[in-house]
Amino acid sequence: MKTNESIREQVLAAIKKSNSAKGIPFSTLMSVTGTSGRELRRALSDLVREGFVEKMDLEGVKDLFNPRYIASEALVQIYVLEGRSNSLVSENDYLKRKAQHILENIKKRVEDDEDGEENEESMSDCKENAPKRNFEALLGRVPNQGEEKALNELCDTFEKDFIEPTGGYNFTKDVLGPLVEVGLVDVIPPDDNYDVRYRLSPMAVGKLYAGREDLIKYDQLAYQADIIPYETIAEKELFYNPEDAEQVNLVCKLAEPEKMEEVRRRLETKGQRRSMAILCYGGPGTGKTELAKQIARRTKRILFIASASKLNGSRNGESEKNYDNLFTGFDYVAKLAKRSPIMLFNEADGLMSKRLSAPDQACELLHNTLQSMMLQRIETLDGLFIATTNLEDSIDPAFNSRFIMSVMFHNPNRDTRFQILKAHLPEVAPEILWEIATRYPLTGRLIENLSIRCIYSNVLEEKPLDMEVVDSIAKSLCSEEKKVNTQRPKVGFIQ
Repeated sequence: MKTNESIREQVLAAIKKSNSAKGIPFSTLMSVTGTSGRELRRALSDLVREGFVEKMDLEGVKDLFNPRYIASEALVQIYVLEGRSNSLVSENDYLKRKAQHILENIKKRVEDDEDGEENEESMSDCKENAPKRNFEALLGRVPNQGEEKALNELCDTFEKDFIEPTGGYNFTKDVLGPLVEVGLVDVIPPDDNYDVRYRLSPMAVGKLYAGREDLIKYDQLAYQADIIPYETIAEKELFYNPEDAEQVNLVCKLAEPEKMEEVRRRLETKGQRRSMAILCYGGPGTGKTELAKQIARRTKRILFIASASKLNGSRNGESEKNYDNLFTGFDYVAKLAKRSPIMLFNEADGLMSKRLSAPDQACELLHNTLQSMMLQRIETLDGLFIATTNLEDSIDPAFNSRFIMSVMFHNPNRDTRFQILKAHLPEVAPEILWEIATRYPLTGRLIENLSIRCIYSNVLEEKPLDMEVVDSIAKSLCSEEKKVNTQRPKVGFIQ
């Protein structure tokens, strides 16, 4: 059996011979080194962690299962500065170009920094602005040498890899065990690609990196949910019927930073759960999802948009892993963000429907298992949880008891439709919009579609937006909506 050191040497030798800017695939390295996948992953993880090799960004599904590796810039720079003519650099055209680029940058820095004092000041500023790792405050005591080394390495990995570390660690259980026991380090079980891995827990991240939104890697979170930074959400004015507006305003007030913190502080003082879950139910297109988006924009909170259709997997154990990763990612973002994020769970009836008391099929057992996971996670969620559904009656009572508020969204009445129409179609005469609001039971989404089709008609067909055109489009939209709602396919063999 080959030693880890010999495998590392073979990997570096293979990279030395490679002449591609795309790196070497994992499968090629397996063939060259003649080792098992587990042994090779361990050696590569060490080389990546030590900064000698870089794992290239994924370019597709193929790279997900067969990642590529290349010499790191730090390794190339070592060869350049040591002037080793018969080195890795001299035999690889790609690395030659990389080395030349490094030499040019070094030369440019020397020319730009002839004033030594100015350079020292900039270095001093960098050190002052660098994140401080107060391990003594984290542990409540002075860490020993092994703990300090382990925590520094875990911090380096977190800053580089976020919540998906690319390798394990060589520390003993005597070092990591106590950190795991006190909740500062999480253990990631082995999978097809990695052995057991370790990472800083959300609690440790909150104490060491609070407010560091720059460390969030949105690409890692996108597999389970759509992650929307509040800056990217377009501002929209929302209109609701008077009976709905009062409840909607309460939800908006609850999301205000000062109000939310005060509520959570009082709940914590009384030893009650701090989680805040809200159910929004009503017909399609009545503004449930858009309300969550506008709350996120106004309160400057990161928005997670999830749904059962995206989380449910086809392979054994995939669904459970997806749900766990969703809430774990949310927990980390909650610790890094300046304000606690919002999780919007659309089509909640897909998961929160009434449970079966005696499930006898695998899919029924899985459904109950996922519901139990969701119930537990909602209770400990560090942020605002908003669930939306068109089928409120199908929600399991266990979930209803977790919601602190339930808000019903009615279809807009005539006056509300008129307000929405004026906001979307200000170029159309008010008397026309009033007539459309009177004739057709349009929802907010249908009115948005109406405004879009009016633009197409006006630009492409060069038709004026008069009563005839607007009325024709509105009538067509209502007919299409009625057809969708009444002509659903029947289930079963008898039609």
